[in-house]
Amino acid sequence: MVGLSLSGFRKRRQSFFGQIGSSFSLSSKSKDQQVVVTTANSSTVEIPVKEEEAPQPPPTDDPAPQIPTVDGAVPALPSPSPSPAPNSSSSSSNKTAPSSDSTTTAPSSDSTKSIISASSHSLCSEATEPAPVPIQRSIPTIHKEIKAPKPLSAKKRWTSGSLSVDSLAHAPSVFGDVKPSRQAMPSPPTSAKSTPHSPFVPRLISIQDGQWVNHPIALVHGQVGGGDRPIDGTITVHHHLGGFPSTQWPVSSGFFKALVHLEPGPNKIRFEFNAAKISCTSMTITIQRLPLTTSPPLQLVILLGSDSNGEFECPAEKKSREGNDLECAIRKFRMAGYLWQAMLADQLARKRLGCRTFRLEEEWVADSLSKKDDEDHMRSIAKVHVVRSSATVRELREIREPARLHRIVADAVEGQLGKVPERNTAVLVLDANHSRKLVSNSIDSAFTSGYGICGSKDLHALPAYIEDVPNAFLDCNRNGGDGILAGLSADPGAYWEMAASALGGMMDAAVGPLDTGPPRDFSRINRTFVTREPCGFRQRTNGLKLCTIKDEISWSRRDCLRFRFHPCFRIPTDPLPARSAEPPQVYAVENGLLVRAKCGMAFVEVFTGGVFRHTLEFLPRCEQDVLLRVEELRAKLPRDERDSAIALEVYSTALKKTRIPDFEDSIRKATIRLPSGQPAFESPRLGVEDLTSQRQTTLFHSPETSSLSMVRIFWCYRRICGIEFTYEDLSTQLFGKQVLDEEPVEFIFNKEKCETLSGFNIWTAEDSNDGRIESLEVVASTGRRSAKIGECKNCTGVLLQPPQGRVLVGIVGRCGENVDSFSILYKCNLDVQSAVGMHSAPILSNGMLRAL
Repeated sequence: MVGLSLSGFRKRRQSFFGQIGSSFSLSSKSKDQQVVVTTANSSTVEIPVKEEEAPQPPPTDDPAPQIPTVDGAVPALPSPSPSPAPNSSSSSSNKTAPSSDSTTTAPSSDSTKSIISASSHSLCSEATEPAPVPIQRSIPTIHKEIKAPKPLSAKKRWTSGSLSVDSLAHAPSVFGDVKPSRQAMPSPPTSAKSTPHSPFVPRLISIQDGQWVNHPIALVHGQVGGGDRPIDGTITVHHHLGGFPSTQWPVSSGFFKALVHLEPGPNKIRFEFNAAKISCTSMTITIQRLPLTTSPPLQLVILLGSDSNGEFECPAEKKSREGNDLECAIRKFRMAGYLWQAMLADQLARKRLGCRTFRLEEEWVADSLSKKDDEDHMRSIAKVHVVRSSATVRELREIREPARLHRIVADAVEGQLGKVPERNTAVLVLDANHSRKLVSNSIDSAFTSGYGICGSKDLHALPAYIEDVPNAFLDCNRNGGDGILAGLSADPGAYWEMAASALGGMMDAAVGPLDTGPPRDFSRINRTFVTREPCGFRQRTNGLKLCTIKDEISWSRRDCLRFRFHPCFRIPTDPLPARSAEPPQVYAVENGLLVRAKCGMAFVEVFTGGVFRHTLEFLPRCEQDVLLRVEELRAKLPRDERDSAIALEVYSTALKKTRIPDFEDSIRKATIRLPSGQPAFESPRLGVEDLTSQRQTTLFHSPETSSLSMVRIFWCYRRICGIEFTYEDLSTQLFGKQVLDEEPVEFIFNKEKCETLSGFNIWTAEDSNDGRIESLEVVASTGRRSAKIGECKNCTGVLLQPPQGRVLVGIVGRCGENVDSFSILYKCNLDVQSAVGMHSAPILSNGMLRAL
């Protein structure tokens, strides 16, 4: 047997396969590590493989060697012949006898393909590993693989005794693509450990990733490190795509607060923490901003006297550093509006009333929110109107009557900005004297009467840019010797105390609700925007090293409920407000009072002895009808107040209010006894109680006797004079008097649809002192209504209709020349009561009963 090295076998196999031409098969024997080649004429060639140090390239001038057989002779190989067409058949077939040394029997000579089988069992030294399935390939594929064999490295060689796994990975393609199993090639163990999460990565507490907000500057709270490792440092806020300059905020004892500027749409904000001896850490959050365009805006107005020079009072040191001209006042007032907006959004979110706040009227001008912005950088920012009044500076400072001040402000604003039905305006009187705050003289608010008026006291201490917010509330400098502040009886304190009192007082006067309890104190509003408080000079306090949530000032729950239902705080997920909202109606029933509001009930405030006790809320689902029971109301009162008279203030979602002076007394006064002995109830009376007019009661006929067929309304000079009811038996009843000066309006019921009288729609005058009845409509059980009688300009419409489960039995009121007052009488429908079980109505979670 002729020994042939592996490199020599590689160099000569192309010539060998070129001489074979026809089909062949290759196999390997594990016994003596030989390569056996079986040709088409049944001749076999065994080629032993021996180990050598490195492959030697054959000489270029050597002729192509002949492959010897087992006995050393060179077989005569037939010349290669082309393969027949796929659809042609051979006339004769050559049968090849099996050979004892071959592992694979060659197919017939007319076959177009050959099979190469390689057994991994003969190549691997581990006898226990099963051999993989042989891979069959065509001749063109074999030639392609043989012409481009994979190179062998010098360190991985074939051996005659055994083959290593590394050598098997680089085996020639003549043995097939046999891949070792995973057990033969285990992955090396990983010794590297995962890097632990740094405890100093900023974590946000007040906002979540992907949260939606509506305001352009959001107030966020966060923490750095754990509770056992408080640390101080600085948080740098990098805004979305660098569209707004980066801002820095202090970190105190591991907590921080920051104002973040947001553009419409998604904003990727990066918070970067830096501290001494600690590597820089950061985190990124996405905040979605959806600007509000359907809610009415809050307008910011600066009011000047007719002879004002546009400057506000300011210490000399501040004047030389920042200035006190009109442009500086505009920047400070604009930033104050953004701080009000951010604080209210944070307060309502904490009280689980939604992430909502008012929106400011904006304009596209050169930005002044950041001192780092270029002067020509344009952005949509809050608009500040500058309005001059007809009063001089001296007259503005000498005003003592709040009503006169309100009239001067309203005339100046409407004269320049126009008159609109509903206006929400925060007005800063720039020429107010420093020794007197206009805040205490104002009885109005932008969200109640349309105008919130405040003075310019301590305006110089407010920040003008967003970067100045932490410095303004941490500035301990004093300037008590200045001429502007020397005349004050009380210590003005440090600049941070002036800034806190100015911002809080202006916010209370401009946007605060009215009549919600004792006066509010916002002198510590600085704790809302910074995490520590310096020492105070006004009250001689040492300050706070860390301002937590319990240390901050906040709006009361009563105030936040009024903010929640105000039109300026509406968000897109809220239902559309009613076009003409009416005050809630109160109906007495057998087991309490039923309050009804077409737009939905918002909340009820409970009072005893003129003192507020608690609130009944109907969120998130605001029912139209809610039943109040005296037992449920007294259970929530203090023990010493449970025997006192209960007064209620009922609010609808449109913030329309109805006051009930005495809960139990209202039920007693509304209860009457019918001639049949059955109790009935009177609805709230509309109109004026003129004692000179005559009280009149009309009880309808029983439907079993005669049903109502028509209603006629008499009127004169656009006033309701009388109502006539006609029955099927042609009998009539008259409420008021019959006047024929004008043609009466008739409303005929459709008996085919079993139509009956359901109620009346009454309009009363709002601008008159007596609240007289101006217009009336008849409402049928099918919802059909009669023509509107009378004139209803500047009127409030109220639908008088019995509660569900009750039937209309009559009307009552006072009549003179006209119908002065009007109400309906209703009783319980016994058939409905027995069917639905009126006295076993389910109790709501807030202690109220759902109306039938």
